[in-house]
Amino acid sequence: MIFQNTYLGRQKFYQSAEWQKVRIIKLEQNPICEECIKKDQVVAAQAVDHMVSIKHNPFMRLVMSNLRSLCHSCHSKKTANEQGWSKEVIGRLQNAKWKIDVTKFKR
Repeated sequence: MIFQNTYLGRQKFYQSAEWQKVRIIKLEQNPICEECIKKDQVVAAQAVDHMVSIKHNPFMRLVMSNLRSLCHSCHSKKTANEQGWSKEVIGRLQNAKWKIDVTKFKR
């Protein structure tokens, strides 16, 4: 599979049989969220996270040492943080780069 370093290329990768197999293996090896364990919490992992983003290093996309099992909450927080989103005010989600309060926008 030729990997394209674009959004659509990454989405195609996440739908590939190759990724699905590696994802299942990782979740079988580590079924508990690796971030929650650090906080003495036991939460089932549903996501497999690339510690080094495939956007930044596509060659690490299937390397097991670059993967970790995370619960949905921890994975969402990590992704939001990487994209510049953070909780700056209780009840208001803001983008650190653009200073946009997304709670003002309707979906």
